Amino acid sequence: MKEQHKYKTIEKIINNKISKQRAANILHLSIRRIEQLIKLYDPQNSQSFAHHSRGRIANNKTNPQICEKIINLYKTKYIGFNFTHFKEKLIENEGINISY
Repeated sequence: MKEQHKYKTIEKIINNKISKQRAANILHLSIRRIEQLIKLYDPQNSQSFAHHSRGRIANNKTNPQICEKIINLYKTKYIGFNFTHFKEKLIENEGINISY
């Protein structure tokens, strides 16, 4: 939705309907960023402002099965442990090393 709003606003600048300053106020961006968006503008592609990583899974995302295992361990085997102690036991006993 944000990209569509940006796209329509930049399109208005290209068509000389509004100024760069007005677009900067509408989008809460700087004039410099508006000029960068004008360079990125593609009349055939309304998704030209979307980030290139959209739809991809992050490289550092924890596997959902490991997350489920950790939750189950915390609820069953390590009841009452604080998070620091629980993390230590995960490393020692389970061989799972995760960040907080």
